[in-house]
Amino acid sequence: MLPPGKFDPVSARAEISATVTGLVVPLTSPGHELGGGTLALTASVSGGAYSASADWKDLRLAVPGALTGPADFAVSASFSPAADELGAKISVDAARARLLLAGDTALPPLAPLAIEARISGWQNRPKPLVTVTASSANVLGAPLALAAEVTLAKDTGGARVERADISDFRLGGTALRATVESPAAGLLMLDVTGERADTPGLLALAAPFLPMMVPATPPKAGAVLSASTAKPTAPLSDVQAKVTFNEVTLGPGLALHGLAFSGEVREGRPVIATLAAREGEANTLSFSFTPDGDHHTVSLTVADAPAWLRAVTAALVAAKLPPALAAQVGEVAKVPKILRGGLIELRGDLRLDDPSRLFDGSFSLRDTTMIQPPVVLQLVAAKSRKTMQVNPLIKEFSAKRVYINDTAAGLEGITLTASGLVDWLTLHSARYGLRDESVYFDGKYGLEFEVKGKRPTLGLSDVYLKENVLIRAIGTQSDLDFGEPDPPKKP
Repeated sequence: MLPPGKFDPVSARAEISATVTGLVVPLTSPGHELGGGTLALTASVSGGAYSASADWKDLRLAVPGALTGPADFAVSASFSPAADELGAKISVDAARARLLLAGDTALPPLAPLAIEARISGWQNRPKPLVTVTASSANVLGAPLALAAEVTLAKDTGGARVERADISDFRLGGTALRATVESPAAGLLMLDVTGERADTPGLLALAAPFLPMMVPATPPKAGAVLSASTAKPTAPLSDVQAKVTFNEVTLGPGLALHGLAFSGEVREGRPVIATLAAREGEANTLSFSFTPDGDHHTVSLTVADAPAWLRAVTAALVAAKLPPALAAQVGEVAKVPKILRGGLIELRGDLRLDDPSRLFDGSFSLRDTTMIQPPVVLQLVAAKSRKTMQVNPLIKEFSAKRVYINDTAAGLEGITLTASGLVDWLTLHSARYGLRDESVYFDGKYGLEFEVKGKRPTLGLSDVYLKENVLIRAIGTQSDLDFGEPDPPKKP
């Protein structure tokens, strides 16, 4: 017998239970309510261990236009002071419910989802351990499996995640393992190793949420880059990341192999990054971003750039993206319709702190077939009464200088070696005004010429003979245009 007033939690035993039927809890908006069905509550203490559970059958969360139908929800928790363990289990079965998001299309019903978590050593260990598992046969149309262990570090400011090991993550056709470490406050280290990433499958799962995305508004014509846009307003954590995937599927017959990325961000600013992968059998890509004194050196080599762009945009084009984002992807997807094949090499210096000298380097494109010539070349050919060869081969298109600054982007020292493109065509330089959308090209096609106009309205009237002594003596550039083009010939 214990003396009066004393309580022994180890020997104490008690249990209480209750059943509630028809409970309805109105939510904030009219027509939104939570409740219905049968709610069973239990709580017990035995041998120094405490437990509680709630099991709600036929629960209805009525949110007009978002969620209707019954669901079963169960949650239980247990706590053992002697073992220094706290556990929780949650299960949700919404197979009979109807989930609506982003329109009127009903999402696949959510099959039973089970989540279990356990915290060990919260009271007595300097580094408590958290284990989490989750599984479901159907989460928005795909099976899910997750197993993770999290190590916490306690200090005077509370607890933070020191390490998280995801030993198993599978969602649909995607499977990976990952480790996240934070050995010191402000430092995050990420290592992801994936067997396979199913891009179309992940986009299909995200489809209901994609219309909610609001892409960044592109700068309007006339907007000027400034140093303030290049610098973060506040320093972020230091991040070191390494990601590898054996295979990344992009669509029917399209996949990347051996994808390897590594990078580092220091105080919110990118420091170094490398990327390598292979599209198809031998279409390799190599990218590097490395520090060099007060700037960075950028290098990009792609064996077949149009094929790469076709592969990486395939899944995005098929996805239901927001209109603004879909338009941006569509512009990139046009490249494989203009060019076929082509080795790209780009090298130069990148100065993130100086928009007036943002990028300066060199560029080359070799061995590509031009399926659809650019508008500028079509205008030059038409104005000079020449016919462009169908699918001409470009042996080399290179620029000794490629530059991007806060007002313009351009090419200088252009070399163009082509077979049947436009005979005797030579390009000298090209420039695009970021402020006013102005376009300028100059070159030689028998005679020196210039193309000067605005991108949205560029036409034949913007192609001129380059000013020379004869033009200055007789008239203006427009007086001595190449001449009206011949009627277009059938291929």
